[in-house]
Amino acid sequence: MSATGEHIGGSPLSSTRLYLRSARFDALLVLLPLSLGLGACGLVSLRPDCFEALLYLNLYALGYQHVAVTFSRLCFDRQSFRRHWPLVVLLPPLVIVATYALARVTGVAAVTSVYFFWQWWHYARQSAGVTKACRPHHGGSSLEVAVLSLPVLWALCHRVNQAEPRFLSLELWLPPLPGMLEPLLAAACVLVCVRWLDVTRSSLGSPRTHRRALASQALMFVCAGVCVERLDHGWLGLNVWHNTQYLLFVWHANQRRFAEGESPEAPLLSGLCQRRAIHAYVLVFLALGSAIYGVVALLAPMLPTSSATGAGLALIGYQAINFHHYLVDATIWRSRSSQASSALWTCDAHDVSAL
Repeated sequence: MSATGEHIGGSPLSSTRLYLRSARFDALLVLLPLSLGLGACGLVSLRPDCFEALLYLNLYALGYQHVAVTFSRLCFDRQSFRRHWPLVVLLPPLVIVATYALARVTGVAAVTSVYFFWQWWHYARQSAGVTKACRPHHGGSSLEVAVLSLPVLWALCHRVNQAEPRFLSLELWLPPLPGMLEPLLAAACVLVCVRWLDVTRSSLGSPRTHRRALASQALMFVCAGVCVERLDHGWLGLNVWHNTQYLLFVWHANQRRFAEGESPEAPLLSGLCQRRAIHAYVLVFLALGSAIYGVVALLAPMLPTSSATGAGLALIGYQAINFHHYLVDATIWRSRSSQASSALWTCDAHDVSAL
């Protein structure tokens, strides 16, 4: 999801109540992305003229850094690079060629449409992965799966039925759907969520973080995908939520990996992942993200509009970065062992330590 399943995380069996990290961090992991995402939705709904400013603030402060921190799992130490070098060396040119070929054969609208549907799936899978990581036991009930899935499907169906012809100023293709599908999904979503709330109130088996994470995904997709009128405005809220959630989760995973201190096998990353270096960690990945996208931005004036694709080649570059990120995230977050999964967990139920 970015996270994954993209299966971000995983959890060991335990009979005790667990925090993913601490009471404070767990609350931040759920409530900060939700607050920023809903806040963005509310602001652009009330002040549509703020959309462009908020979009660029989100991209430069969160989005570019989101892509950059993925590379901390790929190539910041020899062990990670040996395991994932095909994702760093071989996959990028393949994705660029495939993206260009898609645009050349079918036009830029096809690229935009693939991006729109893929990122919807990507957002949902990441959040589901974070929710899974916040559950202190393997498996999940069918009710939980329904709560994770139905709000996402309802929101997507609503946006498709709106049939807005453009997404982020780019032409978008949307398939026709049966007229009764959206009200059926809406009714099913409401019934399932009401049932889940009823079960949750009478059950002590699910920790607070897990319940919050589950509820936040449902709330975010319904608010941004259904309640916000314009597609672009709702997408911005989802993107802010998604970026913030990913940055917090990856920092946690990296910091837990080097919880014992700096490692000679990964001197740069282990140093950045110490608590005292959190500001350096943020600045390094802000700079790396800006550099990745800055290369495309610098090349953009030199790349002519392609008559074959009907779009600037720089746009193909931006989308290729996105598609590469989706594929990488779908690979690196799959749990390889229970030992790796357990490294994400703090087992002391009374741990209220600082971040």
